[in-house]
Amino acid sequence: MERINHITLFKQAAALLLPGFLYSFNIADFKRRNCHLGHRICDAEIAEFGELLAAAARPDAVAQRVGGDRWFMVSRSNANDRVKGVLDCYRRAVPFVSGWTIKGRRGDEERTTETPLKTVLRRAVRCLYTEVASEGELAPAMAALEESNWSLPVDRPVALSQLAVKRREPWQCVDQYPKFDPACPFCGSRRFTWIDGDDCSSDGICKECGAEISIRNIV
Repeated sequence: MERINHITLFKQAAALLLPGFLYSFNIADFKRRNCHLGHRICDAEIAEFGELLAAAARPDAVAQRVGGDRWFMVSRSNANDRVKGVLDCYRRAVPFVSGWTIKGRRGDEERTTETPLKTVLRRAVRCLYTEVASEGELAPAMAALEESNWSLPVDRPVALSQLAVKRREPWQCVDQYPKFDPACPFCGSRRFTWIDGDDCSSDGICKECGAEISIRNIV
């Protein structure tokens, strides 16, 4: 219900600014950032971008977060320069340690190993935009941007009309991970029967020695 209300409020405010330009934003590879950094930090990052975008929208545009790490903005005129300024201000690269902590249990014995790798953690936003002539075109344009705003170049506004000639560019926030997959601390096998897991953690049984395995991102 909250998402519907936010979209409805945005459409009502945006209609007063048309004809104009519609922009869609999302934090690139946000799910992976959430896994590595946690909800508290990523919630603060969402708030930070929202504040930057709201400041850039004034006085002739309106911006609204419509759910998760996604925003829309409508401007009376082309706002690419202002948008690029927001993306540049939000962009960040910091030293980071990627890899996994692997805990194993076999009978009464427990072992823990880690595979740390010094790398870089990056923060970036994708932005897709299109012209909208009237209120009747707004909802279809919003749907088109939401559907297409993935694997785009980061840190710059991209026109929806250019997607047919632009290559998709998969991007991840972590520059590197260890070259080899996690291994069992007891026997070194990388063959597991998975019981549960997601992008942040996995639990399973080693197929070689039967050890219970728990794998977590290094925090």
